[in-house]
Amino acid sequence: MIIDILTIIGELSPGVIFKLATLDVVQRGIRYFEEGRAIKIWIKNGVLYVKVRGSEDYIVDFSPFEDSFSYYCNCPAFEEFGSCKHLICALMTVKEILEPGTYPNPPFSEEEAYRLQDELENMLFGKEKESPSSSHTPLPPVVFSPYSGDSAISVRPEKDFMNIFVLLFDHFGHRIRHGESTLEELMQNQDRLFFEPKKDQLVPLSVTEPEGVEPDIRFILDDTRVRFHFGLQKDGHPIKGHLYHGKYLVDTSDKTITVVDQPVVRLLKTGIWDRDTIRVRLPYEKTTTVRLLQSNPVLLGEEEKDTLRYAVWMVNGKTTELQETDLRFAINIDRRDYTGDLLVRFIGLLDEGHTVDIHSLINDYMGWLIKGSHGPVRSKANRERFWSTLYTAMVEKRRKTLASISKAIEKEFKEDLKRFKDFTAASYRGFFRDLVRFFLTNHYYLTLNNNHWTLACLNKKSLLKMLFRFFQALGFAAPKIVGQRFFMIKEEVFWKNFGKFYEAMAESSVQITYNKKPIRMSSWNVSFEVQSGIDWFELKPKFQLENNEVDISNLRFLPEIQGNRLVVTEDAIEVLPPDVQKAMEILQKSAQKDRPPEIVRVPKLQILDYLELAKAGVQVKLPPEIEKVFKSLQDFKGIPERPLPEGLKATLRQYQKEGYWWLCFLYEHRFGGCLADDMGLGKTIQSICLLGALKEGIIKPDSGKHLVVVPPSLVHNWESELRRFYPDLRFMSYTGGQRALDLAETDVVITTYGIMRQDIEVLKDQPWDVVIFDEAQRLKNIFADTTGAARTLKARFKLALTGTPIENHLGEYYSIIDLVLPGLLGRYEEFMAHCKNPSKQWLQYLVRKTGPFVLRRTKEEILKELPPKTEVDLYLDMTPKQRALYGALVEETKKTIEEAFATKTPARARVIALVALTKLRRLCLSPALVGVPTDNEVPPKLEALQERLELLMDQGHSCLVFSQFTSFLDIVEEFISKNGFPYLRLDGSTPMAKRKSLVRAFQNSKQPMVFLVSLKAGGQGLNLTKATYVIHLDPWWNPAVEDQATDRTHRIGQKKKVTVIRFLMKDTIEEKMTVLKEKKQALYRALLE
Repeated sequence: MIIDILTIIGELSPGVIFKLATLDVVQRGIRYFEEGRAIKIWIKNGVLYVKVRGSEDYIVDFSPFEDSFSYYCNCPAFEEFGSCKHLICALMTVKEILEPGTYPNPPFSEEEAYRLQDELENMLFGKEKESPSSSHTPLPPVVFSPYSGDSAISVRPEKDFMNIFVLLFDHFGHRIRHGESTLEELMQNQDRLFFEPKKDQLVPLSVTEPEGVEPDIRFILDDTRVRFHFGLQKDGHPIKGHLYHGKYLVDTSDKTITVVDQPVVRLLKTGIWDRDTIRVRLPYEKTTTVRLLQSNPVLLGEEEKDTLRYAVWMVNGKTTELQETDLRFAINIDRRDYTGDLLVRFIGLLDEGHTVDIHSLINDYMGWLIKGSHGPVRSKANRERFWSTLYTAMVEKRRKTLASISKAIEKEFKEDLKRFKDFTAASYRGFFRDLVRFFLTNHYYLTLNNNHWTLACLNKKSLLKMLFRFFQALGFAAPKIVGQRFFMIKEEVFWKNFGKFYEAMAESSVQITYNKKPIRMSSWNVSFEVQSGIDWFELKPKFQLENNEVDISNLRFLPEIQGNRLVVTEDAIEVLPPDVQKAMEILQKSAQKDRPPEIVRVPKLQILDYLELAKAGVQVKLPPEIEKVFKSLQDFKGIPERPLPEGLKATLRQYQKEGYWWLCFLYEHRFGGCLADDMGLGKTIQSICLLGALKEGIIKPDSGKHLVVVPPSLVHNWESELRRFYPDLRFMSYTGGQRALDLAETDVVITTYGIMRQDIEVLKDQPWDVVIFDEAQRLKNIFADTTGAARTLKARFKLALTGTPIENHLGEYYSIIDLVLPGLLGRYEEFMAHCKNPSKQWLQYLVRKTGPFVLRRTKEEILKELPPKTEVDLYLDMTPKQRALYGALVEETKKTIEEAFATKTPARARVIALVALTKLRRLCLSPALVGVPTDNEVPPKLEALQERLELLMDQGHSCLVFSQFTSFLDIVEEFISKNGFPYLRLDGSTPMAKRKSLVRAFQNSKQPMVFLVSLKAGGQGLNLTKATYVIHLDPWWNPAVEDQATDRTHRIGQKKKVTVIRFLMKDTIEEKMTVLKEKKQALYRALLE
């Protein structure tokens, strides 16, 4: 229920005045109260009004709002600060009337206070039509006088407290004062109406009806002089007299008052003609010049605009028509050299060179919001909420009423307003409504444009769109207000957001100038003529601006903005289109000091950057044979088919043939590559086919000596695959303590990553033809010694084999790609700068750039006959004892990590943190792994494992069981042995020779078996297709490592459905690891799928 305004104010604490303003303002308000400056009070439509006399008369109003209220004063101080002495005086006066004796030194007696209280209540509850003072004194005389100061109407006796002026809004949203409402009552006593032609000389007046009265409005241009004529006429003759308050025309010649309501009145009473519109002598004329009118157009509201249809428009003696147009928007930006800040000014455009100042109007209504100095919108986040709410309500939802839009804003800020006292919150609600009111109605500027009378519409909806996009582009930073004509914003904020700002303003068709030069997007033409060398291309660039050739080495870029986005010319600042900017950046990186700028030599791989530009419209002229090569690379079509090596002892699938052709193509054109097929799709045999083609001369080799670098577990696998699929390729294993590099009778050298690192001085001096890095994810850390050694190897062709070229972050992808294709991705630091928050567009660019050299096929798309794989996450609860231990260990871990980062180096602290987290992971498996006896209590994961194995063994299924922790495999081994399950075990301590026998024993077993495997040792190079179930006892940080382990069975040769089960402890670090893995998988898919 809405409470009446008197009850609300009556319940306020007397001390509330001290919370409304600063101490000095409160003290001045108390003085006004004691001096009796609150001279009139009334209630209308539930709103309480108080007239306070200061340097002039101001009106304070109090409006009920739910169980609170809003307040407003139309003085300049309130507009600026949200409080004033008039507000303090008004509130104290009302409180004293409602509760006599509240404040010391009141300006009226207690008896008078009770009388006024009764009159206010009569007004509030339906008796306001009755003259409030009629029961005490007769109606006072009404004297129309040019000598009564700013009020121009004297209501005598002046102490008649209740006969006062009312307060309304005009069409602009300004608050104005006039006396029509009260005068309607007073003028009923027509025998007491007077005019005061001279001081203290009264002439009786009578009221006449306004029959035949018409407006006489003329706008006249004579050469450079402009006249505005406003008057009334009757029967074609002008009416002379004094017009009071825009309604009462006093004609002293016949001693009458004519009550008029004409368009001329609505034009005059707003004060737009710089007159005291409370009293105007008719007819009224104002004279000015064309120049002054153009620099200060007449500002009109909707109602005043409508009255112009009665006007006559004259130009040099001829009648003409009023031209109506819409204002376009422009923004002037000037740099203050002494502060580095930018001055921003909004301007309306009529035509070239003719402008209208709209900035002061924006400042008047939006200054408090733009400054961000008021509570609810003080923070940047809340300014964004306000602008978004206002924009959504008015533009997107097309709400058109003050109530509906204000309600949306007040609802959005309901919780924020609760932080403020009632008075303060009410003030903010008033601000919100005033700003909404501003945007609801259009403004119009009357001016002269090329000797035509022109009315330019300031469309408020378009203005709101422009302002919203302006502040949105600048991150809703709060500019400072500089006078009435400028905002001031920080230079770094503006240039940091310039791209968004320019695009937003271009979308709104807003013109921008910077230091008096227009910022514009001009037409550029860019072309490159390319000539080919062995490992390089020579480019001849050509840039044209508006069809004029430009020497880019002489271009002057705007220094304030990074990235060479803006070019300063003689008459403008040109915004480079993104493709032109990119072309210039690439050229700057490619330019050599010892070569002329008109010829640029670039590495062969860098031509891809220029081909990327071609998609954006840049003309790149390639020799036909080179164009064919890159076209084939980009769409994978047109790569020539090659005969298979005759010495190959295998039948290739179609996708494997295509991979072989792709490798031959890359080799011939001196590129490198990454074969990233899913595990189990035959990356090894495709690589062997390439080596066979080189041996047989199907493609012409260089030296003919090749190097294969593998993990230790894959040395025997490569030996076996070479013997099996291409026995004519002579190979040697460069391993063991007594190793020696003898290439005389050797085609292929097989070595391990560790030996490569140790013997790099021997290996890097050999000019290899092909170097193959199997399981190349071993080289994902670009700073590791092994990776550094691999990068020093010399080869015509380098090939990375890995199903997971990215496991954790994009830096790993860079390390592998830059190894086989040096320079393709640029400098590591620049690449990683993009990786902090990679955009979708940049990832797409990365895929396009590396795509021709990365070939990936998945089992799902290639092996239609491969049975499906089902993955299940099984969440388990800890035992009470385990949960208690875990909670204590979490607290201990937090302290350990906090202390480490506070007292250790970052690198050391990270190691300590990882060790502490590993301890939590071990506890998830079994308390025994952290040194706590289990007291014969079986850990939940062992119970779940036993249940699954019993079921699987009964159904005849073999199973792989993986864990990262060999200490837990020890516990598992003992447990399943006691339970009689047949099993084998393989971990990092298992010798190479024994691994083969274990794999054969498992694959050839006639009965279902369990194979216990450590995650790292058994995740590569094993073929275990006998298993149809895979159980991961503990999660690993990297999903690719788990997938590698799973693919020991889900690969070529598998005929049955494979089920993968992960055991995870609920509400533990294992759940958080699962979330992290999902994020990594999303990045992997974005890059490779």
